[in-house]
Amino acid sequence: MASSKAVPATAPTSASLRPPKTLKIHEEAEIAYLGVTVEELARVLNAIPSKYFGLTLDIAHASLLPGGPESFIDAFPNRIISTHVSDNDLILDRHVPVGDGKIDFKRVFGNLMKVNFKGTLSLGIAFNNIRKDVTFFDHSFM
Repeated sequence: MASSKAVPATAPTSASLRPPKTLKIHEEAEIAYLGVTVEELARVLNAIPSKYFGLTLDIAHASLLPGGPESFIDAFPNRIISTHVSDNDLILDRHVPVGDGKIDFKRVFGNLMKVNFKGTLSLGIAFNNIRKDVTFFDHSFM
């Protein structure tokens, strides 16, 4: 017969990790998962202090929040394991081709380099914009 272990009183529950019910989300926004703000993600990451549990920094989504991507880079320099790269107009996240929006990628990538980021960059692009996005990166960073 399998034995069951008691869960420590300090372990987070699914209810304690949910965003507040009063969280206002724009009608065109995606669903908030484990956390949206630096404070919410800190609660989750502090509850699971494993080197195998990290954060994918969505640069476009973070650019719509106070402090932008830099606030996440500053708060979690060793927990960012990957990034999702797309652009937007800093008003809504419409995933426009990189370089067509208003995100300052040189600044964001410079800050990632300062914290010795070694993770992956996942480029979120529409199939018909591949050439435009590759050209942006080729001229900007190569």
